[in-house]
Amino acid sequence: MMCPHCAALKARIRELEAILVTKDRIAKVAGSFQVSGTKARLLLAMYQRRGAAVRRDHLMDVASTDSRDSLKATICYLRRDVGKGLIYHAAGVGYGLTDLGLDAIRVALEA
Repeated sequence: MMCPHCAALKARIRELEAILVTKDRIAKVAGSFQVSGTKARLLLAMYQRRGAAVRRDHLMDVASTDSRDSLKATICYLRRDVGKGLIYHAAGVGYGLTDLGLDAIRVALEA
C-alpha cells in the first residue's frame, strides 16, 4: 500500500506527463503546418472529435477568447494557413475537420 504523500506525488507526475505529451502534440502540429500554438490547439481540439463538429464555445475556450468574432477570424486565418478542404463549418454548431484534415493531423502527429 502506498502512503498518501507518495500517492499524491504519483498523481502529480501523471498530470505533468500528460502536459508534456500535450505540449509535444501542439509543437508537432504547429511545426508541421507553420501555425501558432493557439491555431495548433484548435486543430487538435477538432482532431479529438474525429470529424464531428466542435461547438464554438469549446473552441473559444481553447483559443482563450470570449468573442465569437475573434474565433471566426482565427478560424478564417487557420483555414488559409492549412489549405482548403481541411476544416468545415457546421452552421449553428461550430467547426470540424474533414477526412482530409484528419489525415493531415494524423500524419503531423506521427512525424
